[in-house]
Amino acid sequence: MNVTNTTSQVSPNGIGALSFTPLLAPNALFVTIFTILLLIHIALAIRFWRFYGYAIGMLGGLLLELLGYVAKVQLSHSRANKNGYII
Repeated sequence: MNVTNTTSQVSPNGIGALSFTPLLAPNALFVTIFTILLLIHIALAIRFWRFYGYAIGMLGGLLLELLGYVAKVQLSHSRANKNGYII
């Protein structure tokens, strides 16, 4: 009996470079959380305009985390999604 785990095999065309398929629910939750935090920090950056040094770093970090989880959400639908892998 040949039992294989399809989530750990790379597709024959070589596009699916990940050895796992990200789960949709936790990644969608983190997209929601980081979106809310990003909006809060944008409002705080506008309100406290003298602290732009901190705000730029925080907004940059939140934006990069948000993009990473958006990419994982894209990859949860299809590991062959080239845009999700590039992000």
